[in-house]
Amino acid sequence: PELQYLLRTDHPDIVCITESWLSANESNGCIVGDLQFTVFRNDHLGSAHGGVCDITRDCSVKAAEVAITEKFIRLEVVAIDILNILCPVRFITIYRSPSRHVAADDDLNDLDECVPVSDMKCLIKCLRRLCDTNRSIVITGDLNLSDVNWNEPNLLADGESCSGLFVTFAKQYGFEQYVQDVTRPSTIPGSGSVIDLVLCNDTHILHNVDVGTPFSTSDHCSVFFQVSYLPLKGEFVHNIPADSNYYDFTRCDWDQVKNWMASVDWSDVFAQCSNVEEHAAVFMMS
Repeated sequence: PELQYLLRTDHPDIVCITESWLSANESNGCIVGDLQFTVFRNDHLGSAHGGVCDITRDCSVKAAEVAITEKFIRLEVVAIDILNILCPVRFITIYRSPSRHVAADDDLNDLDECVPVSDMKCLIKCLRRLCDTNRSIVITGDLNLSDVNWNEPNLLADGESCSGLFVTFAKQYGFEQYVQDVTRPSTIPGSGSVIDLVLCNDTHILHNVDVGTPFSTSDHCSVFFQVSYLPLKGEFVHNIPADSNYYDFTRCDWDQVKNWMASVDWSDVFAQCSNVEEHAAVFMMS
């Protein structure tokens, strides 16, 4: 009832839920009732806890679920493509428990290796497949990576830890993490963890990321954000903030772009760059 009330009153276009605690006993109708929303879910097999779920608003979002191969069946991941926009966006929602999991990929199931690390490697292998696309990508979820300082992620001491492996993946795929405030408060005033994340590999589409109060009985804060997009012809657009600038690539002179790109000495431009962030920053300013 509380979720249905939120859907009815706040009219969100997309809701991404971790630790959905759903099972085969709860139908999609139990989740959204008679409201015009579509549910995409991946329940935690064999447990009443965990699980992930995306809910999209039918009147504004046309979405399709992205198939995840059988070898990743134990991972709590759901992915959807938003299709009724000029440049489709892929949403990936993840829950990674801090406790022991069963590794989903036999190639990584090494008894001499720490199981959480093996699970993280499996998750990253799944994410690489989902992220090898020409779509902009938004990753949301609770990955329980409380030791990462997202302002300075390179300071992680152990590159082979779960946190180190995920930070390396995020850098390699050009993701920026946008949540800055504590999302899992502690009983100690002024302390807590940033473990509920919003990452995006397109700096132009994500706006107004804000941490709010927990939903219902959750001990995690809610995270709100806006995604800007250009609609397909005939579609109504209401997600672009009035004060936002964006590139209209439909009017681009691509021959001129190609000629300019070919005229630049990129080796010289990137000569002083030592990491992905510096390369991206220099490229965007060129």
